[in-house]
Amino acid sequence: MFIFLSGCSVRTDLFVQNYTNEDIMFKIVYNQAIDFLRYKDYTFRFENGIVDPKSFLKSKSLKVIEFQKSNDSTLLVKIPKNSTARIEATSNMLYVRNISVVEFADKKISMKNLYESLVGKNTDKIYKIE
Repeated sequence: MFIFLSGCSVRTDLFVQNYTNEDIMFKIVYNQAIDFLRYKDYTFRFENGIVDPKSFLKSKSLKVIEFQKSNDSTLLVKIPKNSTARIEATSNMLYVRNISVVEFADKKISMKNLYESLVGKNTDKIYKIE
């Protein structure tokens, strides 16, 4: 008899929907230094308009969002007005452990508080800026 055990990883994306009529500078502060080589290859993407994660992932018209490195553990990402942006793509919701706080519009939100305000089914979660 053979026993087959395998680990399972599920892709989990974190989205921000910017419902405002202004671009939002979104600061992501991580719990540790970021492997910027990983982020060099990673592109933040957005879709004009407010769309659900399923439509976002199927879209052929995603646009790249440039990001800036603020220090060894902080990224600055400009979320365009009236858009949906993917700010993290991890497996098994690792972003919950990796991100310390986010900041925008003079608000500083811990990952714990951010997580409590996320909406969405299954693995893809959305934070709404209204």
